[in-house]
Amino acid sequence: MEIRDELRLITMNVGREIYGIDIFCVDSIIKPVKITPVPLVDDCFLGVINMRGTVIPVISMRRKLEFEDCEIGEEARILVLRTEDGELVGALADSVHDVLLVEPEKYSEELPESIRNRAFISGVIREDDQLVTVLNVNAVLNTLERAESGI
Repeated sequence: MEIRDELRLITMNVGREIYGIDIFCVDSIIKPVKITPVPLVDDCFLGVINMRGTVIPVISMRRKLEFEDCEIGEEARILVLRTEDGELVGALADSVHDVLLVEPEKYSEELPESIRNRAFISGVIREDDQLVTVLNVNAVLNTLERAESGI
């Protein structure tokens, strides 16, 4: 991840964990709408939605990060992310918070060896006695492209 003068992250909860996504990857944030299931796709895919005439695949961040499923609550949101190729993909999170402005010295790419799914994580940030795990959106979405090719 390229660190600018100040990193801007959208923070979200998946389970009890806080994750951050570079704001420049986020196209929009919407309340969950009817998700139409699609057969024969990877387990992390919930289906597709229609957003302003565009069909967008939606993944469950809970499943992607290997958390147990739960009911979609009032706080749940779909982050519509833009891939490197300009495609839109929805990512369902338990809740979305605000924009976190991070100075580069608070960002660390060094991760403990015990962390699984390291490819999905670009770093961590210490913010007010809590850790925010910064997701590598391109790595998460690259798995999407591989799965879609099997449809």
